[in-house]
Amino acid sequence: MSWFASSLQSSCETDLANQVVTAMVTLNALHAYDLMRNVACQVDPAANSYCYVEAVANPDPSNYWFYQLPLGQKLGPNITTSACNGCTSELMASYASALNSTNGTSLTGLAQTYNAAADTLNNVCGSSYAKTAQVSGSASKAWLNAGVPTKSSLVALGVLVLFAGILTQ
Repeated sequence: MSWFASSLQSSCETDLANQVVTAMVTLNALHAYDLMRNVACQVDPAANSYCYVEAVANPDPSNYWFYQLPLGQKLGPNITTSACNGCTSELMASYASALNSTNGTSLTGLAQTYNAAADTLNNVCGSSYAKTAQVSGSASKAWLNAGVPTKSSLVALGVLVLFAGILTQ
């Protein structure tokens, strides 16, 4: 996906400079693709099922919101203790690791949402449940200024990322 992101940056340079939301959201999703594909394939050993599927199927959306962080979506209201599970813990550890890696600066949506989500999770699940990440100062502020994409566009991007990941395996 980095080839697509690079192509988008050169082909849509004006739109990105003008902070056109569609271009910004698409670039962010392309940068987040590998991470989102990897975390969507994490398995809950206790249930022998994919953690993402469990989160989507759960009537309490607390777990699901954490999968939207790389797209720049903040947590929904009322995160409950149902988020205090092995899947969410592993998910947040994967996010912290990604942000602390050399590729972390391209994860602008996650950089803008991760530490607040970790703080919320630590308040609900215990003070050391999720690690804070060293978010680079170079994470684009333009992402914040572009406006938050709609919930439906985030869901559509999430589904696209998941299906593209399944098809490429």
